[in-house]
Amino acid sequence: MALKNIAAYQDRFIIDNHKTNAIFETSKRSVQANENTKRTYKTKITDKRSNKTWKQGGNTKRGLKPRYKDLKARGEKFILDLQEFKLAANNAWYGYRNLHQELRSKLGIKDFNKILKALRTENMDKNSLTLQRMQYIFTEMLTMGIEPSQESYNELIFVHASLMNMNQARSIIEEMVIKNVPLDLTIYNTVLFGYSKSVSFIDDTREFWNDLKAKFQPDLISYSSIIGAECRVGNMERVKELLDEMGDANIKIDISLRNCVLKGIAHTYGYKMAKKDVGLMKSEGYELDSHSFTILAEQASVENDVEAVISTFVEAIKYDVLPNSATLASICKKSGIGIQKIAGMIKDKVDVKPSIRTYNTLLDLFKRNNQFSGIQDILKHMKAADTKPNIQTYGILIDIHSKAGNVDEALEIYQEMVDGGDIMPDQHIYSNIFEAMARSGDNSQSERLVADMERLGVEANIVVYNSLMTTYMGGGKGKRKPNLHGCKAVMQRIVADPRVTPDIRTYNTLFSAYASNNMAIPGYARQIWKWYSEMRTKYHIQRDGFTYNLAIKAFHKARDWRFAWSVYENAVVVSSANPKVMRECFDGPDMIVSLMELCLSQQQPSRVMQLWYDSRRFGIRPNSEMVVMMLHACSRNGAISAAKANIGDMMAPKILIGLEDDGTLNGGGIDAEAKTTKGSEDNGGSLADPMIRLDLSMASLPSLSSDRSDNSLTNNVAGAEQQQEDKMDFSASKEAVGASILTPQLMMVYFTILIKFGHARDLIPTLRKWIEGVPQAKLNEPIVKYLIDTLKSTDQPEGDIVAQDLLQLVETQFPEAVPLH
Repeated sequence: MALKNIAAYQDRFIIDNHKTNAIFETSKRSVQANENTKRTYKTKITDKRSNKTWKQGGNTKRGLKPRYKDLKARGEKFILDLQEFKLAANNAWYGYRNLHQELRSKLGIKDFNKILKALRTENMDKNSLTLQRMQYIFTEMLTMGIEPSQESYNELIFVHASLMNMNQARSIIEEMVIKNVPLDLTIYNTVLFGYSKSVSFIDDTREFWNDLKAKFQPDLISYSSIIGAECRVGNMERVKELLDEMGDANIKIDISLRNCVLKGIAHTYGYKMAKKDVGLMKSEGYELDSHSFTILAEQASVENDVEAVISTFVEAIKYDVLPNSATLASICKKSGIGIQKIAGMIKDKVDVKPSIRTYNTLLDLFKRNNQFSGIQDILKHMKAADTKPNIQTYGILIDIHSKAGNVDEALEIYQEMVDGGDIMPDQHIYSNIFEAMARSGDNSQSERLVADMERLGVEANIVVYNSLMTTYMGGGKGKRKPNLHGCKAVMQRIVADPRVTPDIRTYNTLFSAYASNNMAIPGYARQIWKWYSEMRTKYHIQRDGFTYNLAIKAFHKARDWRFAWSVYENAVVVSSANPKVMRECFDGPDMIVSLMELCLSQQQPSRVMQLWYDSRRFGIRPNSEMVVMMLHACSRNGAISAAKANIGDMMAPKILIGLEDDGTLNGGGIDAEAKTTKGSEDNGGSLADPMIRLDLSMASLPSLSSDRSDNSLTNNVAGAEQQQEDKMDFSASKEAVGASILTPQLMMVYFTILIKFGHARDLIPTLRKWIEGVPQAKLNEPIVKYLIDTLKSTDQPEGDIVAQDLLQLVETQFPEAVPLH
């Protein structure tokens, strides 16, 4: 979906006053603000006392004035932060999107350039919205009559080059030439760097290099890009020529570029030539860094030269530039060196006293690989060498016990550090101890640690607060229940602390606590909506798929389907543009099950059917709970043809997901690689729930008025399909999912619906199809007896005939299930 539509899909918000509890729904379409008028919100207000509903415009004095003042205050703060350049990427984006038109008109080219720069600092990948957001800002600038400057174009070119969109980057340069915007060396260096990252662009890189040289005097960045490109293709003769050019131009070669050349030599000529080049680097006065030794060790591991790898590590220890633990682990794995061999290497081959940095790197290496005996060896070596631990050492040791959930051991190390007096714990130490408490389920010492932090003057950051909140989430060795009140208390501390800002983990943990709550307490739904809304309106936090998933489950526990449905609609819209959110939010059926159960219990069968069809489009394999609720929804809507089509498709070799005019499924299919569904972990969505249990009596099925038809359901679902504009394309599954879902009890519910709505004649053909398509299909005596009694008690003329045919089929297929009476 287009970015503009996504951004326009704003959250709902709540305003409470002494007379009215009002729920405001903003329009899903963009509000076109006039320069000379105030922004108008179309709202709907419901007075719960009088049960009256009326529409209210945005210019009324009551209700919207506080909202307008709040938006204006936030806008002024946004402009202040913009001037001081204190904005992160999300804050810049949502701050601008929420900026009042009156304040937007005051922005100039320098302000827009700061917004673009803040957006550019975001971590980018192919699925990132960074580029779309920057292009939106460009469109806004042009709409306001502000021409982009050289700096503006450079920010956009940088993003295109980082994402390897080189044709777009070149087209922007052409546009700059047409508009007479001056080009500088920085822009050319940005594009050249983008070309140099891929071997497939080597011809374009060389062409662009020649163009750059014709217009500018290359600098160190220019030469680094072209030399890196030539090194990647192994053209070392050309690299030598370029290095000579740098010497003639008096451009000093730094260690980063020298390491780039070293890597080219290693890949082209092998380890021995790279080793000789390292000797040359030493003679030229370069101070070797960890990257230099990483290049040597990686090449040695490629050539399976274990001795060369070890000797490289030993030399790196002497220079105190041992590569980090992740790099060491990767090299050891490639070369087949056991991690434990590293400890013996230090004892036997290192003839100098290792630094504390080296010891910490090795401790972290063993921690990453769960080599606890190696940790003990390193600690013994440290003690023998009389090397005292520093704050990083204590942090690693506490982290080891934290991941194992050993609270007592972590607290013992912490107390040793505090009692020593030389080293004071930092935020990382406290965060790790809280994580240990969370894993063990024992947070009895958490408040004492919070008091210690205040006494020692350690300021809590959001990482510490998040870890503290997880200690109230229960679980661990004692299987303690989540403490919602404890999580809310931590959240209140975060909100009250002006030094910190909550992040995505904060809210996800809080929503998880609400979702784990076993009681539907009045007012909880509004609390959850308040936290959910302020993520964007107050803190400009971009929600992920887990946020939507957990928020929906939280509203399910609060028994509020309206808020849950609003979150679900948000999730669908965002997922259509972001596959990562799709994977996180719709990974498995548990969230869909929770929402289906909630909607069904609140008399919303059409929404249950929409969830059923959406789940098929999202590639979610249905489980028995979903099928039962789909059948109940069809029954309440009188959509018997949809129920017949859905059950029939589940017994077919392919699961079809399109919609015909009568509400049936046709076309498309779900993901063939979709994961096997797991049972819902949410008690509210279990089959034990009285709202959706497998009741065998006819009375359990809802009574339906005769004026209900399939068309109402079809139009509702088809309209939702059109609104969501989901472009997902799933390949058809080759196996019927009915083999694992369509149990005898579930089929009995379906047969009951057929009989109730006058389709008893379809029972026998469906039963035969079920027996043929489902290997474990089997009827027992109670089910057969129930179906026969139900058929005979119905007013349908064919009831007795179908009952007789059923008895004959059972005698043939399942003789042990024939009723005795």
